[in-house]
Amino acid sequence: MGGLCLAQSDDDASLSINSQQIAVEAMLEKARLALQKTDYEKAQDIVSSAIEIAKDSSLFASTQLVQAEYFLICNQLDLAELKLSDIEQLIPEKSDSQIRLYLLKSNLLIKNKKFIDADQTLNSAKILIQNSSNQELRALQLFLRAQLNLETKNLYETVNGFRNVIPLLQKQQLHFYESQATLGLAKAYFEKQELDEANAATNEALRISKNYGFITTELETYSLKSSIARAQGDYQKGLEYMDRYIELKESIDKNGDSGNALAIRNKENENLKVELAKKQKDLDRHDYTNILFFVLLTLLSLLTMSLFKNNKFRLRANKTLVVKNKSLIEERDRAQDAAKIKADFLSTITHELRTPMYAVTGLTHLLLENTPRSDQKEHLETLQSSGEYLLSLIDNILNFNKLEANKVELESIPFSLKKRIQDLTTSLESQSRDRNNQLQLEFDDAIPSRINGDPVKITQILINLIGNAIKFTQNGNIWIRANRVKQVDDRCLIRFEVEDNGKGISEEKQVAIFENFAQEESSTTREYGGTGLGLAIVKNLVELMQSDIKLDSKLGRGSIFSFDIWFDLPDSNKFYDDYQPVKSISKPKNTS
Repeated sequence: MGGLCLAQSDDDASLSINSQQIAVEAMLEKARLALQKTDYEKAQDIVSSAIEIAKDSSLFASTQLVQAEYFLICNQLDLAELKLSDIEQLIPEKSDSQIRLYLLKSNLLIKNKKFIDADQTLNSAKILIQNSSNQELRALQLFLRAQLNLETKNLYETVNGFRNVIPLLQKQQLHFYESQATLGLAKAYFEKQELDEANAATNEALRISKNYGFITTELETYSLKSSIARAQGDYQKGLEYMDRYIELKESIDKNGDSGNALAIRNKENENLKVELAKKQKDLDRHDYTNILFFVLLTLLSLLTMSLFKNNKFRLRANKTLVVKNKSLIEERDRAQDAAKIKADFLSTITHELRTPMYAVTGLTHLLLENTPRSDQKEHLETLQSSGEYLLSLIDNILNFNKLEANKVELESIPFSLKKRIQDLTTSLESQSRDRNNQLQLEFDDAIPSRINGDPVKITQILINLIGNAIKFTQNGNIWIRANRVKQVDDRCLIRFEVEDNGKGISEEKQVAIFENFAQEESSTTREYGGTGLGLAIVKNLVELMQSDIKLDSKLGRGSIFSFDIWFDLPDSNKFYDDYQPVKSISKPKNTS
């Protein structure tokens, strides 16, 4: 009889353990479902109850795994990592619990962007799954593998992985992961710019999410649908989906969850209400005290409402700013592409135009040297003038294009500034006489005989300034000045001035005179010609040499353009001066 009683007692204990296991597993399944529906508070309560029931049994490790999964879904990654580390020693080797531990670790590593470690952990889980009959764990391992491929932009493997695992998740009734896999498939299609397939996948993800109440998946899906609609050019639809996203997010914030700051404030407020109610019962005979508590409660409620409205407004404003910022970035990129295309086109076309124009001007010059008839000579001179004008225009456009594209580099070679300016003045003498102008050079003898710099860029600046002065002066004088301002060790500061007594420039026009394609007025182009690029090129070149161009001008008085440039002095100046032929150069007087 005693043996029978003992056997009966063992059977009761076995039944008790089995019942406990069934109860705990049912509770853990409910906790997972609550997690997937973002009911974090309910999930936490269920997990806590399950832990209390199973704390002295072999099921304790399973409850800890679900709690780690709770931390993962709530994005409390540090707590999840700590929990997984604590329970690793409690898990039997080569068990389904160890597989689930590896899967949770892989998920954590993917979220922390540790993709190599995640890949190794998933491989370890795959080896254990081969000896397990648990199809649920196999489906979850394939889902996480596809998720890892998505994060590492392995899009071909991502699409195949999600398409293969979705039927397995559906068969195992893992509907949350089915919705996540469908959303992941949509993201992969979107990255591949297969927008129709991406849109179809998001519709399926929405259907599953709404059927089972997976709010987080539904929220992500609306955000993705907004991006897809904008990529298809349907900005109105994109805004509608973004509004749905904002409304759903506000609804989540309003209902609250354990991870939401507003919910925490509301919970604290509720606790305060309870505490105030208790105090009110104790002090119900003191009306004045009760009134103060009611006022305080009202103020707290108003404060909570104000904070909620502020958070709502801030969220909407942030979303709007994100959308506008993305649009501005896209517009900037398009503008940069257009500018590059324009620069490449101008560079190519000007180079192509120069070759035939050189042939035109060269042949015209040869024909003029062959003593043509008087009527032919007039036409040939017109042709030569037009060709030279076109060459000058092409050179200006090419130079301006190079400056705008930052493709101009400064040289630093020794040269004689005096000889450079004298040669320049001589070459422009004929052009000046055509306008009945007199060029006068004033060169400071204190300037060293040789300086280090870029003679081509200096010549280009002075040609544009002197050419402008000649063009806008009739029957007048033009002064070209170069003066040493100061010399420090082996560096010399030189001031350049180009002055004329022509028509001058009005004050209101001086602000825009250095802008691209700027002319004083429309009649200027008709009377004097030109593209308005000369002074823009001058300004860019002077700034390239770390200086500023200055203008002093009044109508009827003329204009003075000036700028200061620092030059290095070469060591060969003394040798050059000793062996330079002696020349007597008179300094013209100012006849203004």
